[in-house]
Amino acid sequence: MSVARRLRTLVPVSTSAIALWAWANRDEVVEWGAFAVRAAQDVVGGNRRDPAAELRLRASLLDDRRTRRAAGLSLRVRDGVAIFTGLVLPEVRDVAVYLAERTEGIGDVDDRFEVLPAS
Repeated sequence: MSVARRLRTLVPVSTSAIALWAWANRDEVVEWGAFAVRAAQDVVGGNRRDPAAELRLRASLLDDRRTRRAAGLSLRVRDGVAIFTGLVLPEVRDVAVYLAERTEGIGDVDDRFEVLPAS
């Protein structure tokens, strides 16, 4: 039995529904895809700490309603430093930095955000 057929029996969702979901969430899909490529390269190179820390932080950001779909928020972790970039609201910046400071494996935060004026 092919993988696609097994997946369809486990998750009865049509290809069209998956395509629509991917289009509606395209920014997040691209961001997670880029992270997956970077993480794979790091792991192959012997660095498992940064990808694990970035994954934990990304999960925390996804779990918080204020940062879940924050347009402009971009993240990378290098040598235990969370590097944030993008144009975001002040609340998003504050929550992202707070979550990063509490995340295991993150030793420092490099806040390169550009903050929009509060409305």
